[in-house]
Amino acid sequence: MTSNRTTLASLRIVLPYFILGILYILVSDKIVHLISDDHQIITNIQTYKGFGFILITSYFLFILIWRMLNRIETENKNFMAAQSALAEREKQFQLHFENSNDSIFLVKSDGKINAVNKAACSMFGRTEEEICSVGLEGILDLNDYRVNNILSNGFKLGDYRGELNFKRKDGSIFTGDITSTIFKDEQGNEKSNLIIRDVTERNLAEKSVMLERDFSNAILDSLPGIFYLFNRDLKYLRWNKNHERISGYSSEDMLKLSPGDFFSEEERPVVSEAIQQVFTKGYAEVEANLITKDGRSLPIAFNGTRIIYQNQECLLGVGIEMTRLKNAEKALFESKERYKRLTENAQDMIYRMALPSGKYEYVNPSSINILGYSPAEFYESPQIIRQIIHPDWREYFEQQWINLINGLMPPTYEYQIIHKSGEVRWLNQRNILIRDNNGNPIAIEGIVTDITKRKEIEESLKKTHLRLIQSLKFTEALLAAIPTPVFYKDRDGRYLGCNRMFSELMGVTSEEIKGKTVYELWPSEHAMTYHKKDLELISNPAQQVYEYKVRDKLGKDRSVIFAKDIFRDENDQVAGIVGAFLDITDRKQAEEENKIRNIELTRLFDTSLILLESLDKRKVLKNIVENAAQLIGVDTAAIYLVDNENLLLETTSPPLPENFPFEFRMAKLANHHLIAHAVLKAEPLIVEDINSVELTDEEKIIISSRNMKTLIYLPLFVEKVVKGVLILGTIDRKISLTSHQIDLCRTYSNLASLALENTLLFEESKQNITELIQTIAEKNIVTEALKESEARFRSMFRNHNAIMLLVDPNSGKIIDANLAAEKFYGYTISELCQMKISNINLLPEETVEKNLQSVVSNLNSYFNLPHILSSGEVRDVEIFSTPISVAEGTVLFSIIHDITERKKAEDKVQKSQEQLRALAARLEQIREDERIHLSRELHDNLGQNLTALKMDVAWLARKIGSTDQSLNEIISQKTKTVNDLIDNIIVNVRRISSDLRPTMLDYSALVPSLEWLMGDVSKRAELKYSFNSSVEEILVNQQTATSIFRIFQEAVTNIIRHSNAECMTMTIDEIDGKYLIQLTDDGRGITEDEISDSHSLGIIGMHERAIQFNGELTISKNKTKGTTVSLKVLKEEKDD
Repeated sequence: MTSNRTTLASLRIVLPYFILGILYILVSDKIVHLISDDHQIITNIQTYKGFGFILITSYFLFILIWRMLNRIETENKNFMAAQSALAEREKQFQLHFENSNDSIFLVKSDGKINAVNKAACSMFGRTEEEICSVGLEGILDLNDYRVNNILSNGFKLGDYRGELNFKRKDGSIFTGDITSTIFKDEQGNEKSNLIIRDVTERNLAEKSVMLERDFSNAILDSLPGIFYLFNRDLKYLRWNKNHERISGYSSEDMLKLSPGDFFSEEERPVVSEAIQQVFTKGYAEVEANLITKDGRSLPIAFNGTRIIYQNQECLLGVGIEMTRLKNAEKALFESKERYKRLTENAQDMIYRMALPSGKYEYVNPSSINILGYSPAEFYESPQIIRQIIHPDWREYFEQQWINLINGLMPPTYEYQIIHKSGEVRWLNQRNILIRDNNGNPIAIEGIVTDITKRKEIEESLKKTHLRLIQSLKFTEALLAAIPTPVFYKDRDGRYLGCNRMFSELMGVTSEEIKGKTVYELWPSEHAMTYHKKDLELISNPAQQVYEYKVRDKLGKDRSVIFAKDIFRDENDQVAGIVGAFLDITDRKQAEEENKIRNIELTRLFDTSLILLESLDKRKVLKNIVENAAQLIGVDTAAIYLVDNENLLLETTSPPLPENFPFEFRMAKLANHHLIAHAVLKAEPLIVEDINSVELTDEEKIIISSRNMKTLIYLPLFVEKVVKGVLILGTIDRKISLTSHQIDLCRTYSNLASLALENTLLFEESKQNITELIQTIAEKNIVTEALKESEARFRSMFRNHNAIMLLVDPNSGKIIDANLAAEKFYGYTISELCQMKISNINLLPEETVEKNLQSVVSNLNSYFNLPHILSSGEVRDVEIFSTPISVAEGTVLFSIIHDITERKKAEDKVQKSQEQLRALAARLEQIREDERIHLSRELHDNLGQNLTALKMDVAWLARKIGSTDQSLNEIISQKTKTVNDLIDNIIVNVRRISSDLRPTMLDYSALVPSLEWLMGDVSKRAELKYSFNSSVEEILVNQQTATSIFRIFQEAVTNIIRHSNAECMTMTIDEIDGKYLIQLTDDGRGITEDEISDSHSLGIIGMHERAIQFNGELTISKNKTKGTTVSLKVLKEEKDD
């Protein structure tokens, strides 16, 4: 190929030259002969003609060679660019090919395997040579009917996707998912690219799920009664075959029916009430007649339990047919009504036994069915009953017999007997003791019922109930095991509960959030959005998915995706909301970082392309300074070229003004100390605050003219000699560079150095084209660049401020460490390289190994755990680890941050919050003590003094006497007025004293104090009230009692001021070891905005008082009208 191109290029030069020479000779000879025949003249003309020939052909040859050399240079550039792109694509393909977890095969058009990757060798248990040798026939299961068609056509016709059976070296067969694509190589030959993935475990899992489902259905079908599962919409989700058999409805019918369709109009409300009780209280039982498809009525005992199934509230229950039991009860009832007339036909055994003889006076015929013995046999042998008692019950029966003879028997008891046929039966015996007029026992009348079937049903019900409880516990465990936070609320927005993941992330338990709204739990700015979205979902019921944020238990806002839906009650009304959310904080951070990195890489790639495509030094350097300024985040950038002791300003960004002094464009190195530092020491110089260094006069002029604050000087190397400086700076602001910004600085300085080096190479190439072609062909440039890149990475790794380790994931050994790690752990780098990662980790070695493997498998890259230093000190660290490929294999590159101080700060904040609450409680106690003191002072001192004053005035009135009747009347009237005023003062003093500190709290328990409060307020406000308490006393200490009283004092005050109510009711109950105090009114009802208003100091004070004694206070608007204030209080030891 190269020889043909060289020949063609040579012919393009030689042929025109040859043709021109022939034409010149032929034409010039004819012209010479036409001019003259003189030999001397012809000789002279021939001489001049030769000079002309040389001149013309030389010029023509120069033009041809010049054009050809330009074409060669252009083609060489294009060839090098194409070769670089091809090498990059081949490198990417090779990385994918070697590191893919799937098996990859390269197959020729004749079906022979050309190459395979490591995953294929591992999957088939063969080496690459063995797989290529045995071919496709050696790895495919030839017994698979699909194989022959695939071998003959599949991999040759084009793309293919499907499952086939494959065979490993050890002969084991597995199922693989195979994908085939056709491509052409560089020679144009067709090849197939096969990707195989082992799906054996996936198929086994699917089969296991199917078997588990069949087993579950078999269990449900084996239940003795009917089984049903339906949601709040009363839509059947599951049922057993017994349900279809008993009701007569098919599976298609069941999907169209609701539970109410199986009952008559009269019983439907009772059943609906029981269903509602299940969804509200969790469990209910009811007996009703089930109407079958053919119109029959069957008595069934139903029960139901509330469960969560498929993320919705459902009712799960069983129904036991009670036909036999109902018939027996009916027969028993009729026998009582018509005892004298129907005893002979009664199904139960009825008897009368005389006392104390123990002889039977009457036994009905049912004894034959129940016991197997006729009445005559009992009359003849009264002791027969003792003989048929089951051995296990004889001792019990003997004792009851003694009691029976003495007339001390229980009214009813159960026991087992052995029927005359040998069958064991259960009997229920009910007795009535008959006495004479003197009160002496004379007889026993009794009824014996065969309850064998009932016992069997009860036992079956117990087993069924146990299985249902186990199923419910399994469902609860399943919800707890879901790795996504899940929550559920009622339609008023009050939480009903949550799962374990929700509690761990948000820092609240399921019990703590029950009954609370978003405004009581989360920040107001979040709560408003949550509440708005909940209202939208309830108004337009449909699955709701949106992105927002939550604040976790550490106070950190996290981005999440919410997925919510409604669940319905038995009336198909919206009953509440169930939702979950997915934490996407890390993903969004990674996306933002990726965007920034993509922009940086795009800019670097564009700069690299310009560097490759253009030899215009000014254009390339201008692009470098513009991109460097934008990506690094500085305001200005410039490049000075260094020529011995002189500086030349090559380019700037943004461009300099036209009036910029020329003497600063061409300057002396000695007049610029900062540039000289970077040039002479051949190292970067970072000046974060320009005011902190001494400047020359010229430097001051340049820097002050643009008010520059932070400057970075980066030397530019050409063949290891500094030939320029890249200067980056900020205007009117100071910055501190991150490690990533410093890396970008070095990258752009390397690009600028490469641009200068390329320019130098281009100048040298002009001197010798052949030398340029040879230089381009050599690999030294790439090799040196790689070495330089590796050296830069090692320098960055060694000198980086962050703690860095390289770890072997297989052995856990530390391969390398940087200076920051040496300083942090207190070991030298050589000592660290002799240690394992488990030597500095407090976790068990097995856990450390699992963590290493999870990083290799890309399952986890972040850890938060304690490390131990050489001094024995334990520090909390945050680790980011990632696998990287090197020549020797895979190593883990770990960056470690010391977060000990951060964790201590978090603990201090928590402790500070607790101290603030304790301080608030103490202040409240001091204020209450002051009120008590002031109340007693007003009552004891001022009240007593006013009383004494009244007594004095009264005495004065009695003693004053005068002969002037009119004067005496005036004195008497004045005295009466003073007495009235003093009475009024005493009443006011008592009222003020009561408001400051009700004396009821000092001399009575909390319950009567609250009742007094209700009566006193209703009397003053002319309100109706009711007070009901199921407890006599609330057992709490004095401080808690005061806080409770103040809470409800504030509540009744709010009723008077804001509610427009006509009646209020207070109830006090004890539930599950807690006191529940509720205050309800029939006013306008409080709004959500009023509850969450930060200016509602009264409500805030009520909540703060409840928090002080760990009470649970909720304020909510009633569904109809009015407001309810509920307070739950734990029992405490009461103060003496």
